[in-house]
Amino acid sequence: MRVTMLRTILCGALIILGTASAMAVPPAQYDIPNLQNMTDFVFANGMINPNDQDQLIEYVMIKDCDLYKEYYLDDFAWNKIRARILDNSKELHDDVITHFVMPANFLVTRYNFTTKSFDLSKSSQLINVNLMNLTKDVVPLCPRLNVSPSLKMLPYYYYLKIDTPLSLYRIPMAEDMGKKILDSMETVQEGGMVSRRLYALLYMSADSVLDLNNQKGVFLGRIDKIEFFLDQKRTQRIRTLVYSDL
Repeated sequence: MRVTMLRTILCGALIILGTASAMAVPPAQYDIPNLQNMTDFVFANGMINPNDQDQLIEYVMIKDCDLYKEYYLDDFAWNKIRARILDNSKELHDDVITHFVMPANFLVTRYNFTTKSFDLSKSSQLINVNLMNLTKDVVPLCPRLNVSPSLKMLPYYYYLKIDTPLSLYRIPMAEDMGKKILDSMETVQEGGMVSRRLYALLYMSADSVLDLNNQKGVFLGRIDKIEFFLDQKRTQRIRTLVYSDL
């Protein structure tokens, strides 16, 4: 059973904010971005003040809704929670997730024998992209009792500003590999033309919080690599482009 740290700190447990089953995240481990780990990154960068009652309430709403509902009217319990968060801020900073991975789809039009690559369709090309949307279709996690759910101090939506804008027009591929996978690609009709779909995973790293308000949070970071797959489950990897290739 998953037990959050905020619930156990009232009994004196000294573990980082998160789940009791969670271990320290290795630097190379990537996680899917969500509202919880985005907010953890904001907290670890000193952008959430546990002494600010409104920010603390929303932080706990995001991290442990049941704990919030149980204790938000108890001033003494909130004071203990705030103290524990302050006591464990270093551990949270050391273990916060900074590497994220997101799925994406790309359409290719044909194999280009001149460049030895699959050309991306115009709709799939990345042209000087410098801002990536990390959180989409976020569902409010913890409605206040008898009040419509909302955050007023912290944002639902987060973005990654890339330190060097990213452009991608084609996927390099040797001829023999291109021939081998061509018939295995899923075909898609696009604007009267036949394209082929490739599935991808985008790996990103965040270094710092560039901007934060109640509408959005912006992290500064970079694209580490992009992996391309033939199948939607992303098990048949055919190409990896590291940052230096992009």
